[in-house]
Amino acid sequence: MIRTVSLGKSRLLLRTAHGLEAIIVLCLLVSLALFVWTGVATALFPYDWGYGEGPLMDQAARLLAGETIYKATLSEPPYVVANYPPLYPLLVAGIGAATRLPLLQVGRMISLLAAIVSGLAIGLFAYELTGQRFAGFVAAGLFLGNPLVMHWSRLARVDLLALAFSLVGLWVLCRRWRFWPWLAVAAACLLAAIYTRQSYALAAPLAGAVWLWRNDRRRALLFTAALASACLSLFGVLNLITHGGFYLHIVVANVNPYRVDRTLAMMAILLNFCPVVLAVAGVAIVQTVRRRWSHRSGQADETRQQPFLIHGLVPYTVGAFLSALTVGKIGSHVNYLLEFLAALAIWAAGALGWLPRGRDSLRRALLVLTLCQVVWLAGGNFWVQSATARQWQELAQYDALYREVQAASERGPVLADDVLGMVVLAGQRIYLQPFEVQQLSMAGLWDPAQLVREIRERKFPLILIQEPGSELCAERWAPSIMAAIEENYEGIERLHGLVVYRPGP
Repeated sequence: MIRTVSLGKSRLLLRTAHGLEAIIVLCLLVSLALFVWTGVATALFPYDWGYGEGPLMDQAARLLAGETIYKATLSEPPYVVANYPPLYPLLVAGIGAATRLPLLQVGRMISLLAAIVSGLAIGLFAYELTGQRFAGFVAAGLFLGNPLVMHWSRLARVDLLALAFSLVGLWVLCRRWRFWPWLAVAAACLLAAIYTRQSYALAAPLAGAVWLWRNDRRRALLFTAALASACLSLFGVLNLITHGGFYLHIVVANVNPYRVDRTLAMMAILLNFCPVVLAVAGVAIVQTVRRRWSHRSGQADETRQQPFLIHGLVPYTVGAFLSALTVGKIGSHVNYLLEFLAALAIWAAGALGWLPRGRDSLRRALLVLTLCQVVWLAGGNFWVQSATARQWQELAQYDALYREVQAASERGPVLADDVLGMVVLAGQRIYLQPFEVQQLSMAGLWDPAQLVREIRERKFPLILIQEPGSELCAERWAPSIMAAIEENYEGIERLHGLVVYRPGP
């Protein structure tokens, strides 16, 4: 009798678990549908979605015109800074020239496709480490269905392309480390990631080196030496071609002040969106490390069966976390958390596959928590989707603003911050990147006096500034520049705090 009751209870738990899995899959499919809809809707939107897109499109336009994007001096106009290595703008320029599509749309589609590739790689890692397709789907869904990822993957920015290259390179190392040609492919992917965004020189290369060292020290040494040599050689060539401009832009002009309170604020955003993922991933990491170093029999089976856990995923997570801590740098955003989010998604989904047999109640509890997390993320995705829809509803106002920018660009250079992409779309080159040069000014590397004189002479027929007087504005515009603008220009507020300044009487 007792055995019959126990068997019936087990079957009930099993049916409950299967039901929870089905609901989780359904919710993730909704999130993925929102991801695709929002990404495509944003890609088709013809104007800026923030500050960072315009400068990258300007760099692509300069490359198409045969100009350098790494000037050897920052003291002469145009006052522009190329913060990142050249692979992304080169790719945007090449595809734009081949397809004749607008550069902004090309850049956004590259980011969207790179996000999908990243999600697939994350799902493959989880499937490889658990042997369960459900865990692989959950890992991919937790990453792509995260509102932070959804927001950033729809923008023409470098981060998702760098993440895709790094994850593909690490996957090749995980699966094909025995074959020299595949090692070359992995090195090329990691090199591409680094020369898309330089901060990707830490997590994936560190994980790859540790993993190779565990399997074949000779391969590890040769691989690491080859990757380092390629990075340094390419750096030297680019720096020589640009007469020192590459070092000036990538290193000197890229060191912004660091604020601990900014780091805590960004981590609070991460905690707000991903409480269950953080908790489950944290427990999984601790359990994995504890079992690896435990001397008791039977405690290290999991890490023996999946050595990549301790020799690949753990160092990748450590490197990603260290990179995420740089989010406190002025000008940073949630893009600094993408690698860490990728690692957390693998750990959180993997925890479902690493449970010992007979722990049905624990698995059901984990499934309930995962379902709560997925529903919470889906709610955030609806918010991102609604914001995208509102932007399209205001298209007529954006069109009117663009016509003003287009008309003003025929009379002289236009200054802007959040709508710098409109300036590029109007056929101009960016004259001033306000955030970058303001940080250089605070560091004593740029003097705004010449620009202040030009503003007083009313050289610029139009100046567009987001939220004058705010903390965001203070990060972008020096007080002397804002004072000159207020004295010589008249502003009218438009579009969510954007103020359009025209020369005063």
